[in-house]
Amino acid sequence: MYTNVASMVPSWRIALLIGLFAVACSAEGSPESAGDEISEDSTPVAGYELLPRDLSKVVQSSGTIEPRERIRIKSHMEGVLTAVNIEEGDEVSRGDVLATSELSELRAQLRRAQAEAAAYRQRYKRRKPLVDSNAVRQDEVDELRSNLEIAESEVALWETRIELSRVTAPRDAVVTSRHVDPGGFVVAGEPIVDLVDVSKLRLPVRLSERDVVRIDTGQPVDVFVDAYPERSLGAVIRRVFPSADADSRRVTVEIELSDIPDDMTVQPGFLARVSLVVDRRRDVLAVPDQSLLASTSEDRFVYLVENDHLVRRDVETGVSRRNWTEIHEGLTAGDIIVGTKPTNLREGTRVHVSEWVEAP
Repeated sequence: MYTNVASMVPSWRIALLIGLFAVACSAEGSPESAGDEISEDSTPVAGYELLPRDLSKVVQSSGTIEPRERIRIKSHMEGVLTAVNIEEGDEVSRGDVLATSELSELRAQLRRAQAEAAAYRQRYKRRKPLVDSNAVRQDEVDELRSNLEIAESEVALWETRIELSRVTAPRDAVVTSRHVDPGGFVVAGEPIVDLVDVSKLRLPVRLSERDVVRIDTGQPVDVFVDAYPERSLGAVIRRVFPSADADSRRVTVEIELSDIPDDMTVQPGFLARVSLVVDRRRDVLAVPDQSLLASTSEDRFVYLVENDHLVRRDVETGVSRRNWTEIHEGLTAGDIIVGTKPTNLREGTRVHVSEWVEAP
């Protein structure tokens, strides 16, 4: 025979037991039950966990991209140009003939010199063996040899002049300007064409004397052009000019565009912007400037949060940049400090972190 236990217990006791059980279950999973309860006398503060960050100084500047080498080709001799084979914007290769002068007179002079040299050569060859038989004097043969050498040098002279009458490209380049037209008369030293070597580009920028002393040749630089605003061009500092401008006190720094991707077209005349690290300070400990508001310039300290209480910690500070101050001594990575508004706080105050300062 089975007995109904529920019928033997009063209903008010059953209700009481159910209520106690529900309270126990809710307390078991609450933060307060784990010892995280917030005391009524605890002051809320904004906390910041000390982590390494980058406090490097970055300066911005801009300039116009230029070819590192400009080549002006001039006429070596006077004459009438019979052909000019290039226009502005043309790409030329080393050895290409850019312009030629009238060659008729030069070729005639060359043929005359060659004929004269050939005559002296024949006479020298016939008379030299006769010296041994005393049929010809030695001084006569020596004179023939001297005349032959002079005639051969004349041949070389006119060959050189013919070669110089052809204006050729000294290297692979791009034509930027043409100063002559076919049929024009040029004199020695007159400009014929201007070339630039677009394979070697540079970007001159001007920096203050305070910043230029903190950079080094070979240092990498980020360069951006408007045509590709999201992509950085590979560049390095090639050289720093030895003197500053007398009026602006700025120094020219030459940046070499060393690594331009094949799918990017960058030409002389493009406006470029540069981001340059002039004082590298990576992975340094730094605190928000507001953490130091309770201290003075002679007595620098912050408040640490340890065991829910404030502990004053003296610190040695460094540079301040972008609302952050470098810490040289006094703190270690992972320390929790008061991140904002510590002026009304005192050492020993019971606190709890109500929000966190996020580093940008």
